Amino acid sequence: MKALYTTVICLFLSILSYGQLTITEISYNPPESGTDSLEYIELLNTSGADLDLTGYNFTSGVTMTFDAVTVAADDYVVVAVNPGAMMSVLGVTAIGWEAGALTNGGETIEISDANGNVVDVVDYSDSGVWPTDANGTDGNGASIELCDINDDNNDGANWRAATNDTGASADGTPYLGTPAATNSVVCGTISYPDTPIFVLTEVDANGVGVNLGMTASVTATVYGVNLSNSGLQFYLINDENDGIAVFSGSETFGYTVQEGDIVTIEGTVGQFNGLIQLNPISVTLDSTGGSLVSPRDIVALDETTESSLVRYFGLTPVDGTWTPGVGFGGFNAEFTDPVGNFVTVRIDDNVDLYNSDPGFIDLTLMYDVVGIGGQFDSTDPELLDSYQILPRYTADINAIISDVEDILDSDEVNIYPNPVSDRLSIDLTSEAEVRAISILNSLGRVVYTSNTPTLSHNIADVASGVYTLRMRTEDGLYIKQFVKQ
Repeated sequence: MKALYTTVICLFLSILSYGQLTITEISYNPPESGTDSLEYIELLNTSGADLDLTGYNFTSGVTMTFDAVTVAADDYVVVAVNPGAMMSVLGVTAIGWEAGALTNGGETIEISDANGNVVDVVDYSDSGVWPTDANGTDGNGASIELCDINDDNNDGANWRAATNDTGASADGTPYLGTPAATNSVVCGTISYPDTPIFVLTEVDANGVGVNLGMTASVTATVYGVNLSNSGLQFYLINDENDGIAVFSGSETFGYTVQEGDIVTIEGTVGQFNGLIQLNPISVTLDSTGGSLVSPRDIVALDETTESSLVRYFGLTPVDGTWTPGVGFGGFNAEFTDPVGNFVTVRIDDNVDLYNSDPGFIDLTLMYDVVGIGGQFDSTDPELLDSYQILPRYTADINAIISDVEDILDSDEVNIYPNPVSDRLSIDLTSEAEVRAISILNSLGRVVYTSNTPTLSHNIADVASGVYTLRMRTEDGLYIKQFVKQ
Protein backbone atom coordinates (compact mmCIF):
# COMPACT_ATOMS: atom_id res chain seq x y z
CA MET A 1 0.00 0.00 0.00
CA LYS A 2 2.86 2.38 0.86
CA ALA A 3 4.56 1.58 -2.45
CA LEU A 4 1.31 2.24 -4.35
CA TYR A 5 0.83 5.56 -2.48
CA THR A 6 4.41 6.60 -3.32
CA THR A 7 3.86 5.70 -6.97
CA VAL A 8 0.66 7.76 -7.13
CA ILE A 9 2.39 10.76 -5.52
CA CYS A 10 5.29 10.57 -8.00
CA LEU A 11 2.86 10.30 -10.91
CA PHE A 12 0.89 13.28 -9.56
CA LEU A 13 4.06 15.39 -9.24
CA SER A 14 5.11 14.38 -12.75
CA ILE A 15 1.74 15.48 -14.16
CA LEU A 16 2.04 18.77 -12.29
CA SER A 17 5.50 19.31 -13.81
CA TYR A 18 4.38 18.54 -17.34
CA GLY A 19 2.56 21.58 -18.70
CA GLN A 20 4.25 24.11 -16.41
CA LEU A 21 6.59 25.30 -19.14
CA THR A 22 5.94 25.11 -22.87
CA ILE A 23 8.40 25.38 -25.74
CA THR A 24 6.72 27.89 -28.07
CA GLU A 25 9.38 29.08 -30.53
CA ILE A 26 12.62 27.67 -31.96
CA SER A 27 15.23 29.41 -34.08
CA TYR A 28 17.46 26.55 -35.20
CA ASN A 29 18.94 27.89 -38.46
CA PRO A 30 18.98 31.70 -38.55
CA PRO A 31 19.80 33.44 -41.87
CA GLU A 32 23.41 34.32 -41.17
CA SER A 33 26.58 33.08 -42.77
CA GLY A 34 29.23 31.39 -40.66
CA THR A 35 28.58 30.49 -37.04
CA ASP A 36 24.94 30.91 -35.97
CA SER A 37 24.68 33.53 -33.23
CA LEU A 38 20.88 33.82 -33.09
CA GLU A 39 19.81 30.28 -32.27
CA TYR A 40 17.28 30.42 -29.46
CA ILE A 41 14.48 28.56 -27.69
CA GLU A 42 11.48 30.42 -26.27
CA LEU A 43 9.70 29.02 -23.21
CA LEU A 44 6.28 30.16 -21.92
CA ASN A 45 5.15 29.80 -18.30
CA THR A 46 1.79 28.08 -18.67
CA SER A 47 1.45 27.11 -14.98
CA GLY A 48 -0.89 29.97 -14.10
CA ALA A 49 1.44 31.26 -11.35
CA ASP A 50 5.00 32.48 -10.88
CA LEU A 51 7.39 29.64 -11.65
CA ASP A 52 10.78 29.17 -9.99
CA LEU A 53 13.09 27.60 -12.57
CA THR A 54 16.00 26.99 -10.22
CA GLY A 55 17.46 23.61 -11.10
CA TYR A 56 15.42 23.17 -14.28
CA ASN A 57 17.63 21.84 -17.02
CA PHE A 58 17.68 20.76 -20.65
CA THR A 59 18.13 17.02 -20.84
CA SER A 60 18.25 16.92 -24.65
CA GLY A 61 19.10 19.37 -27.41
CA VAL A 62 21.43 21.76 -25.59
CA THR A 63 23.22 21.78 -22.25
CA MET A 64 21.93 24.20 -19.63
CA THR A 65 20.78 24.33 -16.00
CA PHE A 66 18.83 27.35 -14.75
CA ASP A 67 20.12 29.26 -11.75
CA ALA A 68 17.78 31.37 -9.60
CA VAL A 69 15.28 32.44 -12.26
CA THR A 70 11.59 33.10 -11.69
CA VAL A 71 9.16 33.54 -14.57
CA ALA A 72 5.84 35.31 -14.04
CA ALA A 73 2.63 33.61 -15.11
CA ASP A 74 2.06 33.80 -18.87
CA ASP A 75 5.49 35.31 -19.36
CA TYR A 76 8.40 34.16 -21.51
CA VAL A 77 12.02 33.22 -20.94
CA VAL A 78 14.41 32.90 -23.87
CA VAL A 79 17.56 30.80 -23.83
CA ALA A 80 20.11 31.29 -26.59
CA VAL A 81 23.54 30.37 -27.86
CA ASN A 82 24.68 34.01 -27.77
CA PRO A 83 22.78 36.35 -25.41
CA GLY A 84 24.91 39.30 -26.52
CA ALA A 85 23.86 38.87 -30.14
CA MET A 86 20.23 38.48 -29.10
CA MET A 87 20.37 41.85 -27.35
CA SER A 88 22.40 43.73 -29.96
CA VAL A 89 20.53 42.42 -33.01
CA LEU A 90 17.01 41.71 -31.75
CA GLY A 91 16.86 43.72 -28.54
CA VAL A 92 15.85 40.62 -26.56
CA THR A 93 17.18 39.56 -23.15
CA ALA A 94 18.20 35.92 -23.19
CA ILE A 95 19.98 33.44 -20.95
CA GLY A 96 22.93 31.68 -22.55
CA TRP A 97 23.03 27.92 -22.65
CA GLU A 98 26.26 26.27 -21.62
CA ALA A 99 27.02 24.08 -24.64
CA GLY A 100 25.56 22.62 -27.78
CA ALA A 101 23.80 23.91 -30.86
CA LEU A 102 20.48 23.25 -32.52
CA THR A 103 20.63 20.85 -35.44
CA ASN A 104 19.40 22.25 -38.76
CA GLY A 105 17.78 18.97 -39.73
CA GLY A 106 15.87 18.63 -36.44
CA GLU A 107 16.37 16.97 -33.05
CA THR A 108 14.71 16.46 -29.68
CA ILE A 109 14.60 19.34 -27.21
CA GLU A 110 13.68 18.21 -23.69
CA ILE A 111 13.52 20.15 -20.44
CA SER A 112 13.10 18.71 -16.95
CA ASP A 113 12.49 20.20 -13.52
CA ALA A 114 14.89 20.07 -10.58
CA ASN A 115 13.52 16.64 -9.61
CA GLY A 116 14.17 15.14 -13.02
CA ASN A 117 10.55 15.16 -14.14
CA VAL A 118 10.14 15.94 -17.84
CA VAL A 119 8.44 19.33 -18.23
CA ASP A 120 8.24 19.54 -22.01
CA VAL A 121 9.66 17.82 -25.07
CA VAL A 122 9.62 18.80 -28.75
CA ASP A 123 11.12 16.62 -31.47
CA TYR A 124 11.26 19.22 -34.26
CA SER A 125 12.19 18.63 -37.90
CA ASP A 126 12.72 20.54 -41.15
CA SER A 127 10.61 18.16 -43.23
CA GLY A 128 7.30 16.33 -43.24
CA VAL A 129 4.48 18.21 -41.50
CA TRP A 130 6.94 20.65 -39.93
CA PRO A 131 7.61 24.06 -41.55
CA THR A 132 10.41 23.79 -44.12
CA ASP A 133 12.64 26.10 -46.14
CA ALA A 134 9.79 26.36 -48.64
CA ASN A 135 7.79 28.09 -45.90
CA GLY A 136 10.60 30.55 -45.22
CA THR A 137 12.39 28.83 -42.35
CA ASP A 138 15.56 26.68 -42.13
CA GLY A 139 17.99 29.43 -43.14
CA ASN A 140 15.51 31.62 -45.01
CA GLY A 141 14.84 34.04 -42.16
CA ALA A 142 11.97 32.65 -40.12
CA SER A 143 11.97 30.85 -36.79
CA ILE A 144 9.26 28.26 -36.17
CA GLU A 145 6.41 29.13 -33.80
CA LEU A 146 3.73 27.13 -32.02
CA CYS A 147 0.46 28.37 -33.50
CA ASP A 148 -1.70 27.49 -30.45
CA ILE A 149 -0.23 27.00 -26.98
CA ASN A 150 -3.10 24.65 -26.11
CA ASP A 151 -2.20 22.23 -28.90
CA ASP A 152 0.37 19.45 -28.80
CA ASN A 153 3.69 21.19 -29.38
CA ASN A 154 5.34 17.90 -30.34
CA ASP A 155 3.17 17.74 -33.46
CA GLY A 156 4.73 19.57 -36.41
CA ALA A 157 1.29 20.32 -37.83
CA ASN A 158 0.83 22.78 -34.94
CA TRP A 159 3.88 24.85 -35.91
CA ARG A 160 4.27 27.54 -38.53
CA ALA A 161 7.11 29.62 -39.95
CA ALA A 162 7.19 33.00 -38.21
CA THR A 163 5.88 35.99 -40.17
CA ASN A 164 6.70 38.91 -37.86
CA ASP A 165 9.56 41.08 -39.16
CA THR A 166 11.90 41.89 -36.26
CA GLY A 167 13.41 44.81 -38.17
CA ALA A 168 16.84 43.14 -38.24
CA SER A 169 18.44 41.18 -41.06
CA ALA A 170 21.56 39.20 -41.94
CA ASP A 171 23.12 38.91 -45.39
CA GLY A 172 20.11 40.80 -46.72
CA THR A 173 17.56 38.38 -45.26
CA PRO A 174 15.19 39.72 -42.57
CA TYR A 175 14.83 37.91 -39.26
CA LEU A 176 11.24 36.80 -38.75
CA GLY A 177 10.17 35.80 -35.27
CA THR A 178 8.74 36.93 -31.93
CA PRO A 179 11.27 35.99 -29.23
CA ALA A 180 9.91 36.83 -25.74
CA ALA A 181 6.57 37.92 -27.23
CA THR A 182 3.26 36.45 -28.38
CA ASN A 183 3.66 34.35 -31.50
CA SER A 184 2.66 35.88 -34.82
CA VAL A 185 1.16 32.77 -36.43
CA VAL A 186 -2.25 31.14 -36.27
CA CYS A 187 -3.37 27.58 -36.84
CA GLY A 188 -5.69 26.39 -39.56
CA THR A 189 -5.31 25.51 -43.20
CA ILE A 190 -2.85 27.73 -45.01
CA SER A 191 -4.34 29.34 -48.10
CA TYR A 192 -2.43 30.48 -51.19
CA PRO A 193 -4.60 33.11 -52.87
CA ASP A 194 -3.86 34.34 -56.40
CA THR A 195 -1.83 37.50 -55.88
CA PRO A 196 -0.36 39.95 -58.41
CA ILE A 197 3.43 39.88 -58.58
CA PHE A 198 3.71 43.63 -57.97
CA VAL A 199 1.99 43.15 -54.61
CA LEU A 200 4.42 40.42 -53.53
CA THR A 201 7.49 42.47 -54.48
CA GLU A 202 6.50 45.71 -52.76
CA VAL A 203 9.25 47.15 -50.54
CA ASP A 204 9.48 49.97 -48.02
CA ALA A 205 11.75 53.02 -48.16
CA ASN A 206 14.71 50.86 -47.06
CA GLY A 207 14.17 48.21 -49.71
CA VAL A 208 12.77 45.67 -47.24
CA GLY A 209 9.78 43.64 -48.41
CA VAL A 210 6.50 44.67 -46.82
CA ASN A 211 4.79 41.32 -47.46
CA LEU A 212 7.41 38.90 -46.17
CA GLY A 213 5.80 35.71 -44.94
CA MET A 214 2.72 36.21 -47.13
CA THR A 215 1.44 33.04 -48.78
CA ALA A 216 0.38 33.36 -52.39
CA SER A 217 -0.21 31.62 -55.70
CA VAL A 218 1.32 33.04 -58.88
CA THR A 219 0.88 31.94 -62.49
CA ALA A 220 3.42 33.38 -64.93
CA THR A 221 6.11 32.55 -67.49
CA VAL A 222 9.48 31.01 -66.64
CA TYR A 223 12.57 32.99 -67.69
CA GLY A 224 16.17 31.85 -67.83
CA VAL A 225 17.72 28.56 -66.77
CA ASN A 226 17.81 26.86 -63.39
CA LEU A 227 20.53 28.66 -61.41
CA SER A 228 20.49 26.05 -58.61
CA ASN A 229 22.47 22.81 -58.56
CA SER A 230 20.26 21.17 -55.95
CA GLY A 231 16.83 22.82 -56.00
CA LEU A 232 15.15 25.58 -58.00
CA GLN A 233 16.28 29.12 -58.77
CA PHE A 234 14.73 30.96 -61.70
CA TYR A 235 12.43 33.89 -62.47
CA LEU A 236 8.69 34.25 -63.09
CA ILE A 237 7.65 37.20 -65.25
CA ASN A 238 4.12 38.11 -66.33
CA ASP A 239 2.91 39.84 -69.49
CA GLU A 240 3.45 43.26 -67.89
CA ASN A 241 7.13 42.40 -67.26
CA ASP A 242 6.56 42.26 -63.50
CA GLY A 243 8.79 39.52 -62.14
CA ILE A 244 9.72 37.66 -58.98
CA ALA A 245 12.58 35.28 -58.22
CA VAL A 246 11.73 31.69 -57.29
CA PHE A 247 14.00 29.86 -54.88
CA SER A 248 14.03 26.44 -53.23
CA GLY A 249 17.32 25.30 -51.76
CA SER A 250 16.81 21.56 -52.05
CA GLU A 251 13.44 20.69 -53.60
CA THR A 252 12.57 20.68 -57.32
CA PHE A 253 8.96 19.52 -56.85
CA GLY A 254 9.45 17.34 -59.92
CA TYR A 255 9.82 20.36 -62.20
CA THR A 256 12.61 20.85 -64.77
CA VAL A 257 13.15 24.52 -65.58
CA GLN A 258 12.49 25.48 -69.21
CA GLU A 259 12.19 29.06 -70.39
CA GLY A 260 8.74 29.75 -71.81
CA ASP A 261 6.91 27.34 -69.52
CA ILE A 262 3.75 28.66 -67.88
CA VAL A 263 3.73 27.48 -64.26
CA THR A 264 1.67 28.03 -61.15
CA ILE A 265 3.62 28.30 -57.92
CA GLU A 266 2.23 28.29 -54.41
CA GLY A 267 4.63 29.55 -51.78
CA THR A 268 5.73 32.09 -49.23
CA VAL A 269 7.31 35.48 -49.87
CA GLY A 270 10.88 35.83 -48.61
CA GLN A 271 13.89 38.07 -49.23
CA PHE A 272 17.57 37.29 -49.68
CA ASN A 273 20.24 39.98 -50.02
CA GLY A 274 17.56 42.47 -50.96
CA LEU A 275 15.96 40.33 -53.66
CA ILE A 276 12.29 39.46 -53.08
CA GLN A 277 11.65 35.81 -53.84
CA LEU A 278 8.86 33.26 -53.72
CA ASN A 279 9.77 30.12 -51.76
CA PRO A 280 7.58 27.38 -53.29
CA ILE A 281 5.69 24.58 -51.61
CA SER A 282 4.32 23.40 -54.96
CA VAL A 283 5.08 23.89 -58.66
CA THR A 284 2.54 23.01 -61.35
CA LEU A 285 3.41 23.03 -65.06
CA ASP A 286 0.39 24.47 -66.90
CA SER A 287 1.74 24.69 -70.47
CA THR A 288 4.90 25.05 -72.53
CA GLY A 289 6.14 27.32 -75.29
CA GLY A 290 4.79 30.59 -73.93
CA SER A 291 5.83 33.85 -75.56
CA LEU A 292 8.34 36.13 -73.84
CA VAL A 293 8.03 39.86 -73.26
CA SER A 294 10.32 42.36 -74.95
CA PRO A 295 13.05 43.64 -72.63
CA ARG A 296 12.48 47.06 -71.12
CA ASP A 297 15.15 49.62 -72.01
CA ILE A 298 16.79 51.11 -68.92
CA VAL A 299 19.47 53.63 -67.99
CA ALA A 300 19.99 52.44 -64.40
CA LEU A 301 19.53 49.38 -62.21
CA ASP A 302 17.37 49.86 -59.12
CA GLU A 303 14.37 48.43 -57.26
CA THR A 304 12.17 48.89 -60.34
CA THR A 305 14.35 46.58 -62.45
CA GLU A 306 14.43 43.63 -60.03
CA SER A 307 13.29 40.35 -61.62
CA SER A 308 12.16 42.12 -64.84
CA LEU A 309 13.62 41.50 -68.28
CA VAL A 310 15.66 44.59 -69.16
CA ARG A 311 18.14 45.88 -71.74
CA TYR A 312 21.06 48.18 -70.88
CA PHE A 313 22.54 50.04 -73.88
CA GLY A 314 26.11 51.06 -74.55
CA LEU A 315 28.06 49.32 -71.78
CA THR A 316 31.86 49.48 -71.86
CA PRO A 317 33.76 46.53 -70.30
CA VAL A 318 36.16 47.11 -67.42
CA ASP A 319 39.50 45.42 -68.00
CA GLY A 320 40.20 42.28 -66.00
CA THR A 321 36.64 41.59 -64.84
CA TRP A 322 35.52 39.18 -67.59
CA THR A 323 36.85 35.96 -66.05
CA PRO A 324 34.96 32.97 -67.49
CA GLY A 325 35.32 29.71 -65.59
CA VAL A 326 36.58 31.48 -62.48
CA GLY A 327 34.60 32.03 -59.30
CA PHE A 328 32.43 29.85 -57.09
CA GLY A 329 28.87 30.06 -58.34
CA GLY A 330 29.81 32.51 -61.09
CA PHE A 331 31.57 35.84 -61.49
CA ASN A 332 30.76 39.54 -61.66
CA ALA A 333 31.81 41.36 -64.81
CA GLU A 334 31.97 45.13 -64.44
CA PHE A 335 30.98 47.58 -67.17
CA THR A 336 30.44 51.33 -67.32
CA ASP A 337 27.41 52.93 -68.94
CA PRO A 338 27.54 55.95 -71.28
CA VAL A 339 27.56 58.41 -68.35
CA GLY A 340 30.25 56.56 -66.38
CA ASN A 341 28.16 54.61 -63.85
CA PHE A 342 29.44 51.15 -62.99
CA VAL A 343 27.12 48.29 -63.93
CA THR A 344 27.53 44.77 -62.53
CA VAL A 345 26.78 41.96 -64.98
CA ARG A 346 26.38 38.73 -63.02
CA ILE A 347 27.40 35.57 -64.89
CA ASP A 348 26.06 32.53 -63.02
CA ASP A 349 27.98 29.29 -63.42
CA ASN A 350 24.85 27.60 -64.78
CA VAL A 351 24.60 29.79 -67.90
CA ASP A 352 26.66 29.15 -71.04
CA LEU A 353 28.46 32.50 -70.70
CA TYR A 354 30.32 31.15 -67.69
CA ASN A 355 32.37 28.93 -69.99
CA SER A 356 32.72 31.47 -72.80
CA ASP A 357 36.00 32.27 -74.52
CA PRO A 358 38.09 34.82 -72.58
CA GLY A 359 38.11 36.88 -75.77
CA PHE A 360 34.32 37.03 -75.94
CA ILE A 361 34.46 40.55 -74.51
CA ASP A 362 36.48 43.14 -76.46
CA LEU A 363 37.64 46.18 -74.51
CA THR A 364 37.47 48.33 -77.64
CA LEU A 365 33.75 47.74 -78.10
CA MET A 366 30.55 48.66 -76.35
CA TYR A 367 27.76 46.20 -75.64
CA ASP A 368 24.02 45.94 -75.34
CA VAL A 369 23.23 43.61 -72.42
CA VAL A 370 19.85 41.96 -71.98
CA GLY A 371 19.09 40.15 -68.74
CA ILE A 372 17.02 39.90 -65.61
CA GLY A 373 17.45 42.55 -62.96
CA GLY A 374 18.87 41.26 -59.71
CA GLN A 375 20.27 42.41 -56.37
CA PHE A 376 22.85 41.10 -53.91
CA ASP A 377 22.94 43.61 -51.06
CA SER A 378 23.78 42.37 -47.57
CA THR A 379 24.01 45.86 -46.06
CA ASP A 380 21.83 46.56 -43.01
CA PRO A 381 19.46 48.22 -42.46
CA GLU A 382 18.99 49.56 -46.00
CA LEU A 383 18.81 47.19 -48.96
CA LEU A 384 19.14 49.76 -51.73
CA ASP A 385 22.43 48.90 -53.39
CA SER A 386 24.36 46.21 -55.29
CA TYR A 387 21.91 45.83 -58.17
CA GLN A 388 22.86 43.52 -61.03
CA ILE A 389 21.78 42.39 -64.46
CA LEU A 390 21.85 38.64 -65.15
CA PRO A 391 22.13 37.56 -68.82
CA ARG A 392 20.38 34.25 -69.49
CA TYR A 393 22.62 33.05 -72.32
CA THR A 394 25.24 34.18 -74.86
CA ALA A 395 22.69 35.82 -77.15
CA ASP A 396 21.90 38.34 -74.39
CA ILE A 397 25.25 40.16 -74.86
CA ASN A 398 25.85 41.86 -78.19
CA ALA A 399 28.71 44.08 -79.33
CA ILE A 400 27.78 47.39 -80.96
CA ILE A 401 29.75 49.97 -82.92
CA SER A 402 27.38 52.14 -84.93
CA ASP A 403 25.27 54.72 -83.13
CA VAL A 404 27.67 54.56 -80.17
CA GLU A 405 31.13 55.09 -81.68
CA ASP A 406 32.27 56.34 -85.10
CA ILE A 407 34.81 54.27 -87.00
CA LEU A 408 37.62 56.69 -87.76
CA ASP A 409 39.97 56.93 -90.73
CA SER A 410 42.51 54.09 -90.47
CA ASP A 411 45.06 56.23 -92.37
CA GLU A 412 45.48 58.21 -89.13
CA VAL A 413 47.08 55.10 -87.57
CA ASN A 414 50.45 53.68 -88.50
CA ILE A 415 51.66 50.31 -87.16
CA TYR A 416 55.36 49.57 -87.21
CA PRO A 417 57.19 47.46 -87.85
CA ASN A 418 54.71 45.63 -90.07
CA PRO A 419 55.25 42.70 -90.12
CA VAL A 420 56.11 42.72 -86.41
CA SER A 421 57.98 40.04 -84.47
CA ASP A 422 57.78 41.09 -80.82
CA ARG A 423 57.03 44.74 -79.96
CA LEU A 424 54.19 46.49 -81.75
CA SER A 425 54.37 50.27 -81.93
CA ILE A 426 51.51 52.55 -82.93
CA ASP A 427 51.74 56.04 -84.36
CA LEU A 428 48.56 58.09 -84.09
CA THR A 429 48.42 61.39 -85.97
CA SER A 430 45.70 62.83 -83.74
CA GLU A 431 46.20 63.76 -80.10
CA ALA A 432 43.17 61.81 -78.92
CA GLU A 433 43.68 59.81 -75.72
CA VAL A 434 43.93 56.05 -76.25
CA ARG A 435 41.53 54.18 -73.94
CA ALA A 436 41.88 50.54 -74.99
CA ILE A 437 43.26 48.30 -77.68
CA SER A 438 42.40 44.76 -78.72
CA ILE A 439 44.09 42.45 -81.19
CA LEU A 440 41.85 39.92 -82.95
CA ASN A 441 42.89 36.86 -84.94
CA SER A 442 41.38 35.81 -88.27
CA LEU A 443 38.53 34.06 -86.42
CA GLY A 444 37.57 37.27 -84.66
CA ARG A 445 38.81 36.13 -81.24
CA VAL A 446 40.64 38.55 -78.98
CA VAL A 447 44.21 37.39 -78.38
CA TYR A 448 45.56 40.50 -76.69
CA THR A 449 43.92 43.42 -74.90
CA SER A 450 44.98 46.45 -72.89
CA ASN A 451 43.22 49.47 -71.41
CA THR A 452 46.38 51.51 -70.89
CA PRO A 453 47.11 54.61 -73.01
CA THR A 454 50.51 53.29 -74.10
CA LEU A 455 51.28 53.00 -77.83
CA SER A 456 53.87 50.24 -77.50
CA HIS A 457 52.92 46.62 -76.75
CA ASN A 458 54.88 43.39 -76.40
CA ILE A 459 53.12 40.73 -78.49
CA ALA A 460 55.99 38.25 -78.73
CA ASP A 461 53.73 35.47 -77.41
CA VAL A 462 51.13 35.99 -80.13
CA ALA A 463 51.27 33.32 -82.84
CA SER A 464 52.21 34.19 -86.43
CA GLY A 465 49.38 35.32 -88.68
CA VAL A 466 47.26 38.20 -89.91
CA TYR A 467 45.62 40.24 -87.16
CA THR A 468 43.28 43.18 -86.72
CA LEU A 469 44.06 46.00 -84.31
CA ARG A 470 41.10 47.75 -82.75
CA MET A 471 42.02 50.92 -80.88
CA ARG A 472 39.39 52.92 -79.04
CA THR A 473 40.17 56.56 -78.33
CA GLU A 474 38.15 59.39 -76.89
CA ASP A 475 37.19 60.29 -80.47
CA GLY A 476 36.14 56.87 -81.70
CA LEU A 477 37.38 53.55 -83.01
CA TYR A 478 40.35 52.84 -85.31
CA ILE A 479 40.67 49.50 -87.11
CA LYS A 480 43.93 48.44 -88.77
CA GLN A 481 45.37 45.13 -89.99
CA PHE A 482 48.96 43.95 -89.54
CA VAL A 483 51.06 40.83 -89.82
CA LYS A 484 52.73 39.01 -86.93
CA GLN A 485 55.82 37.02 -87.89
